[in-house]
Amino acid sequence: MDKIDCVKCKSFTETKDVKTKTAKNNRQMLQGTCVVCGTKKSKFVSRKKVEKRVAVVFWTVQSTASHLISICLDTILQDQAQN
Repeated sequence: MDKIDCVKCKSFTETKDVKTKTAKNNRQMLQGTCVVCGTKKSKFVSRKKVEKRVAVVFWTVQSTASHLISICLDTILQDQAQN
């Protein structure tokens, strides 16, 4: 989870439902909800951090997909071996 400064809690708190958005002035920002008080909060970030975050999500999805494919192939091979 990302830690973003919460104005209501007056401290850096964990954030849930974090999404990357583009502001009106084309700056990238993270938006989410404080897990302590439920207030919406946001933080401007550099484009590099956004690109890194997207790369991590893509890598996670890609590794999960390849893992699922290998499980399916193993199951198919085991079924063929039994027949």
